[in-house]
Amino acid sequence: NFEQYTLAKFMENGSFEKHINRMRKSYSRKHEALLDGLKPFFRQFDLSGENAGLHLLLTDRVGRSEKELVDAARRQGVKVYGLSSAVPEAVCRATVLIGFGGLTEDEIRDGLERLAAAWLIEKRL
Repeated sequence: NFEQYTLAKFMENGSFEKHINRMRKSYSRKHEALLDGLKPFFRQFDLSGENAGLHLLLTDRVGRSEKELVDAARRQGVKVYGLSSAVPEAVCRATVLIGFGGLTEDEIRDGLERLAAAWLIEKRL
């Protein structure tokens, strides 16, 4: 009962709406930082899901496997998830899920630099 009472007061006095607006602005800045930082990737990856939630999908266009992408990211200290854990890889060619909700803008930029080192072919030449 105490939790319900507290939540009701939180909503009645406008704190919930203020919180939602703060979070919306925060996630919007993170989303923009991620999309801006992904521009160099677009020669080698297709982007999808960028307008849905706190994650997006990158699909390799240069012939690497999902496992290669996930392993290369891991070696650079970045955790990405292969989409084949939810959908068979035969249905969705080498696609990784990148989440950003729990990261700061600086962490997003750092992660993208690491992913560039791991994935972008011209970066390794």
